[in-house]
Amino acid sequence: NNDICLGSFNEETQEWECDDHCLDEENGSLCGNADHLTNFALLLSGGSGGSNACGSPVNDYILGSAWKDLVLIGSLAGFCCCFIICFILIGILFPPCRAIIYGQEGYRVKGITNTSKTKYVITEH
Repeated sequence: NNDICLGSFNEETQEWECDDHCLDEENGSLCGNADHLTNFALLLSGGSGGSNACGSPVNDYILGSAWKDLVLIGSLAGFCCCFIICFILIGILFPPCRAIIYGQEGYRVKGITNTSKTKYVITEH
């Protein structure tokens, strides 16, 4: 709950203000303290930066640590590279797949350029 605070609407400034950044969870409810009576709402801060208002460090990692996040990024990059290499190899090795890679017009032009490379021998009589 590092990014949630107990907030109230300040009628003088016409803005929402956080009254308690350090909320406790009790039986599925969030509880906090305020020094006044009014309608309250849970406000989301939407960001982090080093530590929260309660003094505990904020974890900005997807998997909990920098090392695990680097492994995740490396795995995704490796998968993308393997996918691209496999796509290229399938296109090179299987002629029906070349039409997908080149497109209909590109495949037609490729066929024309391949047939125009045949050598013709002209002999005179």
